[in-house]
Amino acid sequence: MEAVLPLLTFPQSAEFSATSLTNYTVNGQVVGEFKTTGKLSFLAVFDAGHEVPAYQPAAALQAFNQTINQQALYST
Repeated sequence: MEAVLPLLTFPQSAEFSATSLTNYTVNGQVVGEFKTTGKLSFLAVFDAGHEVPAYQPAAALQAFNQTINQQALYST
């Protein structure tokens, strides 16, 4: 999936491509990697497969709450 990211075109695509992935944490515990530019975020959650809520419920809830509240993803 990450291989598709450079192919996206949107107003901040150059900035998004230049941004490195950084650790995504939940209460200080690293659960994945992410990057955000403008309204586009990419999040890869470790040890979750295709069922993030089933395997990493805290990470899924945090990302859901941030997204539903129209916030950029950020670590806690």
